[in-house]
Amino acid sequence: MEHLDGQKKEPGKGEAPSRRTVTAERVGQVRWRTNRQPRPEADRTLAEVRAKLIARDFRGALNLLRQLKAANPPSFWRSGRWRLWEQVGLALWEEGADPAGAAEAFEAVHALRPRHVPTLVRLGEAWAAAGEYGRAFHALYAALDLEPDHARAFFQLGSLYAELKDLAKARRCLERAVSLNPREGVYWAALGYTLQALGEGRRALGCYERAARLTPKDPSVWNALGLLYAQAGEARKSVAALRRGLRLSPDDPGILLNLSTVYGRDLEDFRRALYYARRLLELSPNHAGAHHNLGLIYWALGEVGEAQEHLHRALELGSDAQEIWASYNAFRRFMGGS
Repeated sequence: MEHLDGQKKEPGKGEAPSRRTVTAERVGQVRWRTNRQPRPEADRTLAEVRAKLIARDFRGALNLLRQLKAANPPSFWRSGRWRLWEQVGLALWEEGADPAGAAEAFEAVHALRPRHVPTLVRLGEAWAAAGEYGRAFHALYAALDLEPDHARAFFQLGSLYAELKDLAKARRCLERAVSLNPREGVYWAALGYTLQALGEGRRALGCYERAARLTPKDPSVWNALGLLYAQAGEARKSVAALRRGLRLSPDDPGILLNLSTVYGRDLEDFRRALYYARRLLELSPNHAGAHHNLGLIYWALGEVGEAQEHLHRALELGSDAQEIWASYNAFRRFMGGS
């Protein structure tokens, strides 16, 4: 400060510094903080992380981020560098080989952005995929605490409850998800799966029909829809749904097996049933279901030698399947009575 006589004087006790002085000091501090650069080795490591992401070495990128995290304070990540954790987490999640690594990356993002709901939901998904169900529930319920009407959080909770066979809670969560976002086909498919497990086939069928309209390029939806049509006695609709799924995924073993079953059991079109069962066996020579279907088809065609061979092989491969045991015992009774 200055006196009227032009001499400078330090502020005394009880005398506050001028606004101009305080502002200048703060600007200097901010400028110093902003212009401060990370150590050269940190810069090099950050560049290496980006290079590994481009090269799709996601685990390598994660290891480098761990090194940076151990060597730097949280403030190091606040200038946007935290997005590298997010990119690595998303890459690991999409790759699907390391859900625990993805969860670790999302945990790092959550620590820096604790109220960011999409990160919490991703964290819940990753922990669930890693088998850490307690952590998954914690993250998903934390997301709902922050945003009570978050549809994807309810969807993930419902899927997790369904996986753990708590079907009543799964149903409540998934019904909430579809009410919040009725345009998401995967939500309707998950609800259909849960209702089917609860024995509500007709309602499940309606859910899968809606899922098929919303996600027409998902072969798993057409496969499930085909099964439900078959259970409802609508074999032609079942075949149409299954063949549409097969066009999307020509080597899908589940769809091939179900086509063989519906053509043989429901339509008695053994030529087509045989075609799809053989095609499945070419792709997977030790598929118990394919051998089982071939045994039943050959039995229906009167070729008992072929039938016996395939049913015996099905029993060797799937001895824990009650349906295979039932067919094998029925065939033995048939042979014993002939």
